Amino acid sequence: MKRLFSLFVIALPLVLVSCKPELDFVEGTLRPGTAAGSLSGGNISLDFTSTAGSASVDLKASGKWTASFVNDRARDWCSLSASEGKRGVATITVSVKENSDYDQRSASINFVCGDLKRTVVVTQKQKDALLLTTNRYSIGASGGVVSVEVKSNIPFKYTVSETARSWISFAGTKGLTSSVLMFSVAENDDVRGREGTISITSDAGNEIVTVSQEGTEPALVVGRDRYELTAAAQEISIDVQSNIDVTMELPSGCGWITESSTKSMSTNTFHLTVAENEEFVERSCRILFRSAEWNMEQEVTIVQQAAEPLIIIGTGLYQMEAAGGDLSVEVQSNLDVEMVIPSDCGWVHEIPTKALKTTVFNLSVDENESFADRSCQLLFRSSVLGIEEPVTIEQKAAEPQIIIGTGVYEVDASGGDLSVEVTSNFGVTVEIPDTCAWIKAVGTKSMTTKTFGFTVEANTTHEERVGSILFHNESLGITESVKVVQSQKDAVIISEHLVNMPAEGGIVEVRVGHNIDYDVNIRPNWINLVDTKSFTTDVLQFAVEPNTWVEPREGLIQFFSHAGTDTLIIRQDCEKKYVKVISPDPPVLSYEGGTLEVVLEHNSYGFRDGQAYFENEGNAVLGDNYLFNVGARRCIRDTPNQSRMIVPYTRNNLRRERHGTMYILDYHDYTKCIDSVVFTQPPAPILTSGDGVFLPREKSSFSFRVAVDSPDKVRVEYTASWIHALGNWVKDKETEFRWEADANPDGAMREAEIKVYLVEGGWPDVFHVRQEGSGLSVSVTYSASQTVKVPFIAGTFREYGTVNWGDGQTQAYTDGASHRYSSSGKHTVTFKSDRMQYIDWAEVSQFENGMRIDFSNIKGGK
Repeated sequence: MKRLFSLFVIALPLVLVSCKPELDFVEGTLRPGTAAGSLSGGNISLDFTSTAGSASVDLKASGKWTASFVNDRARDWCSLSASEGKRGVATITVSVKENSDYDQRSASINFVCGDLKRTVVVTQKQKDALLLTTNRYSIGASGGVVSVEVKSNIPFKYTVSETARSWISFAGTKGLTSSVLMFSVAENDDVRGREGTISITSDAGNEIVTVSQEGTEPALVVGRDRYELTAAAQEISIDVQSNIDVTMELPSGCGWITESSTKSMSTNTFHLTVAENEEFVERSCRILFRSAEWNMEQEVTIVQQAAEPLIIIGTGLYQMEAAGGDLSVEVQSNLDVEMVIPSDCGWVHEIPTKALKTTVFNLSVDENESFADRSCQLLFRSSVLGIEEPVTIEQKAAEPQIIIGTGVYEVDASGGDLSVEVTSNFGVTVEIPDTCAWIKAVGTKSMTTKTFGFTVEANTTHEERVGSILFHNESLGITESVKVVQSQKDAVIISEHLVNMPAEGGIVEVRVGHNIDYDVNIRPNWINLVDTKSFTTDVLQFAVEPNTWVEPREGLIQFFSHAGTDTLIIRQDCEKKYVKVISPDPPVLSYEGGTLEVVLEHNSYGFRDGQAYFENEGNAVLGDNYLFNVGARRCIRDTPNQSRMIVPYTRNNLRRERHGTMYILDYHDYTKCIDSVVFTQPPAPILTSGDGVFLPREKSSFSFRVAVDSPDKVRVEYTASWIHALGNWVKDKETEFRWEADANPDGAMREAEIKVYLVEGGWPDVFHVRQEGSGLSVSVTYSASQTVKVPFIAGTFREYGTVNWGDGQTQAYTDGASHRYSSSGKHTVTFKSDRMQYIDWAEVSQFENGMRIDFSNIKGGK
């Protein structure tokens, strides 16, 4: 059975979680004293005058550190307060003696912790000399301002070198006792760097300030690398951002693309004219933008769709009234189109036009005098290409109708006259049911009138009544009715008198029947009338706010009018009381100790400090098992529904996890637990030099350090056969274990774990070893001009990969790569990355054009 490997790599980033060594001068702690000092890039510069003085700074280190002079000759005039120290923060003081010579002197002091190094550069001016903060400045290509600080008790002047005066100019001074000369540096739009000098001269001597400026990086950036166009003729603009000379190369087979002659003067935008594609085949062109001097190029692909034979009809369905009439069907096509009317559609006729190639077909539709709907399907056809599009014409039947102005008439309780407008195409009679004797027809002059008059008697009851009037034609069996609604006498009637609401509130809808004005009175403020246009509306809506209290409540809505008062009662349930822990999640604490902040969500009825109870693991008291310092806790109310419990916790000095529990108790009953959270604190690590290493594929060595003063105090376990222990050595209460890894013969990366236990027990620390593979390769067989495409590779470090296509062409991998071979053959495509966590294959189906793969030559992957 043949196995299918997925094609090329899925890269996952290598993540080394470790306690990295640290050695830094603390920002903001530099106290220069009698010197001019600056902290930049982790290093310190101190510039002293010729007089004696000192300066101090705080140094933070994660382990033991040492300090030494680069040249011991500086010890005669420069001294350091400490030459070594332990983990933590230490104050370092640098002192200098008076310089009575006329020569400037300097010293460098290196601070080292593990593999990290920081440097303090000390400079002391000669007697009666100009004092510059620094005598060399580097500035980026974009230009800016250079501030030269000069301290002197004698007059001085400055001079900019003649070759740099075009781009370095004096911009003013700052201060009185300490002169700051500001020089403006213009932007360097050249790709080459440049350098200039500023001379500051006095009777005591001459100082040279050197200003060097970087050149602009050569750049060639194309706005888009692919254009997909329709078949129509059009113009496109390609934006090219570059600070070097760029030319555009159009291949000989792309004659359908030309550069616009009227817009060819632009240097940043290339305007191209694309001719219409009249063929039924898609075409493409690869345009090259190139700088021969800098060996840079960018490719832009233009793809134009093929022309398609089309018949486009404005709408596929035309609906005609029974009366018939003229009809125009708009047809858009790039072909000759003819219209076919079926033989059974004799009631549809084409109206002749002057030309056969018109895009509008005019039709005449006869009147439909029958009582049945009818339809016809026309065909618009190209007999050359066999393309056709249908159009359906539907015509309604002639129907007898009785149309009444409105179906419901509302009459005041006092009665009165009523007129009903009726439209019909046949004779109509009126019938009033026996149950509606309070409605009477009023005689009209003729039966052909379109308006029927009725009189409605007064309603002396307090109940609404409804009657109907029937208009019908017995021969056709058609009947239409009119409903007459008469309100009760001087009354306001509401649809509901008692409404039960849930705690979350909502909308109460009350239907009000009335024929007089009325007022609404709402007792509690948690019920609100929703705005309506007027009080004569038939439906009133009341918004009920959520009940966040722990008891139900009741409210009244009263309707007042001169006819009496009616009352609506709204009863609302209460919200169930609760308290819930919503963070932290997951509840894992730092082994170093700190402050725990627990966020609690609860009802608005409140949360009290005494409602939360913290318990240490196993009811532990003082000592290593004591996790929570409950006595120092605080409770903060952030919102009506959210509070925070802030509780300090101690460092874990055990070689195992320890736990503490927070219990949430009932608001009224402290014997009832509502919720609980168990917090976990991991043990402190024993590895002191990081917890992982990434090795090259060649045979190599590595080491790690453990915080014990004897190797007998730890137990080391590992299972990988390609790593070997070489030995160990003890220094300063730490033990370093040395190892060796064999060369990796495989294409895929491999990894191993070394577990370090304390003999006394507890959790282990794990040291991760990962080793790079030789890469990934596969033999492919392809045809001439075939595109081979490497699929997308996931992972943060995919941009470090390289694809070698086997014909001498190499391509950097980002989000995919493709290559077109000039002739048929067989090559080995190789993918290589020294930062991939592992190498695997993607799906074979992602290659284009059915490329065949020889799986017998696979050298990497799984």
